[in-house]
Amino acid sequence: MKKYVLVILIASLVMQLGCQKPMHPKLLLHYNQSAKNWNEALPIGNGIQGAMIFGGANEEILSLNHTDFWSGAPKDWNNAAAASVFPKVMDAMKMGKNKEAEELCRQMQGPYTQSFQPLGNLILNFKDTSTVTSFYRELDISKSLAKVSYIQNDTKYTREYFASYPDNIIVLKITADKKSGISFDLKLQSPLLRKTRIQDNFLIQKCKAPKHVEPNFLWDIPNEKAIQFDNWDGEGMEAETWVKIENTGGKVVANADSSAFSVSNADEVILILSSATSYNGRFKSPGLDGLEPATLISDNFKNISGKSYQKMKEDHIADYTSLFERVNLKIGDENLQDLPTDQRINRFETDQDPSMVALLFHYGRYLLISSSREGGQPANLQGIWNNLARPPWSSNYTMNINAQMNYWPAEVCNLKETAWPMYSFINDLAINGSVTAEKNYNLDGWVCHHNTDVWAQTAPVGDYGKGDPVWANWYNGGAWICALLYEHFLFTGDKDFLKEKYPLLKGAAQFNIGFLQQNNQRFLEPGYGFSPENTYKLNGDVLTISAGSGMDLAISREILVNCRNAARILNTDLEFAQHLDSIISRFQPFRINKAYRLMEWSHDFEESDPQHRHISHLYALYPGNQINAWDTPALFEAAKNSLIRRGDEATGWSMGWKTNLWARLLDGDHALKIIENM
Repeated sequence: MKKYVLVILIASLVMQLGCQKPMHPKLLLHYNQSAKNWNEALPIGNGIQGAMIFGGANEEILSLNHTDFWSGAPKDWNNAAAASVFPKVMDAMKMGKNKEAEELCRQMQGPYTQSFQPLGNLILNFKDTSTVTSFYRELDISKSLAKVSYIQNDTKYTREYFASYPDNIIVLKITADKKSGISFDLKLQSPLLRKTRIQDNFLIQKCKAPKHVEPNFLWDIPNEKAIQFDNWDGEGMEAETWVKIENTGGKVVANADSSAFSVSNADEVILILSSATSYNGRFKSPGLDGLEPATLISDNFKNISGKSYQKMKEDHIADYTSLFERVNLKIGDENLQDLPTDQRINRFETDQDPSMVALLFHYGRYLLISSSREGGQPANLQGIWNNLARPPWSSNYTMNINAQMNYWPAEVCNLKETAWPMYSFINDLAINGSVTAEKNYNLDGWVCHHNTDVWAQTAPVGDYGKGDPVWANWYNGGAWICALLYEHFLFTGDKDFLKEKYPLLKGAAQFNIGFLQQNNQRFLEPGYGFSPENTYKLNGDVLTISAGSGMDLAISREILVNCRNAARILNTDLEFAQHLDSIISRFQPFRINKAYRLMEWSHDFEESDPQHRHISHLYALYPGNQINAWDTPALFEAAKNSLIRRGDEATGWSMGWKTNLWARLLDGDHALKIIENM
């Protein structure tokens, strides 16, 4: 089995382009029972709209989302006092007063970000509640189609679902193998402010997002205070969801208060869902200066008028497979996918299944395609799927790894189109980030901190001093996300793209230059920073701040080198490139401690948590490329020793990072061990 891991680690290099189109077998997640909760539901999405499908026989729930639907609105989140505090932090660090410097950082914080919001649920209650047999639920990730089937009263019922990018709709088709066999009630629900109406054969729900949502990790604030609504004419984004019912046979009747439909004795029913919001860009209030969702949706339905279900399905599959079929990976016994997915996972513990590893690889590509397409927002912490008004970590963009990690497959798996929402987002981050750089630090360039949201917040979060600086004040989110821009150029050779994005690289480089200080060894390094999200022990205190942490050294050097290289490739801004050369040549080298491990901070502090889920100080190994076995063998071994110390257990995303780190360390066996843990 272990030899196959080397295959999966290089699989993303196998790019099938143009005329050489791989033939994928069906790649299935499938189960013999419906989802018991949201986490067990099956995700579909077109990058704009998403749904989690529960698949119940007697009650079907589709949990709905739209990429633009967030709480809040643009505002000034920069801390006016921060610029005067910044030099004090630098001075305290020069004097070795780490604790004092860390406390000062709190005075530079602004408000928390806003939260990604749910549209609500589409609920179908079927009128026959007798015993169900032969239940089957699947997600075919080779075609982006979901399916539910079962037998009830000697009638076989089938449902088919997809989220179409070409038509910007979600479609559900319900069939039965006996005439007049389909009867159900249909309604929409939402945890937000809502109004429901019926218009012709449309069920329509209008929602109002909160004007503010406190993060879910502020446990002492109850939901009724944390989720703050304005009136319908006030601040807060609006959204509408329209559900069109097309029935063959039977009848459709609206209930008395026009809040639901009842379908009786139909032969076939097709539901077409389309959603839109009042989002009008990052710099306009969606509540006071927003678009009209109803107009957008009405136009959408006009565009598909007269289009058959089969044609919508064919167009959807053609669009999706044009992306998905660029890469193929086949290892192990594909016949094992006849087993339900939950049984395969249990079986994997005792009888390894290489094809399950391949399925995981393909599922990652499926999720990226489904949650990030041009015209939508970048994939957030939960992709495009969320059922809570106060979701975990606000379902925002966590810029100290998670947002970037979403896009690690984009170039290596030939899915560059999925990254366009992120590239557009970086443009807007730089606009806001240049204001934050000036107001918070009195520095040139632009900056983005640990958290951001649809409004492109760039200031340190933390509610003006309540946040832990180890994450709240970490400032390299902008420089890290720029690595995606340069990587796109490396994969495509697109100089026009590089020219367009060069100002973003330069701005991030300029900000990082403003942080550099000369240390006692006469090297340049960031005057202070953090190693997200780990802490160390010093003189009885648990601290986080450090000059020249391993991650800061790696990201700062990377953005300077990428910017210099870009300038020379484009034959532009050569004086600045020469200036970068002089800085890079004086940059602090990575540090190795007496135990031959790569150091996480500027001194060999004792980690508070040696097995911490973040492996920030190994950035230079992956996703960076500053450490390898051939050019930097000593650092290569030191990085390996550091990763061994971190251990193999972690949260899911961290194990994804560790898998790639072990791949860079050329150890496929250990990479497989991490996958087994996952």
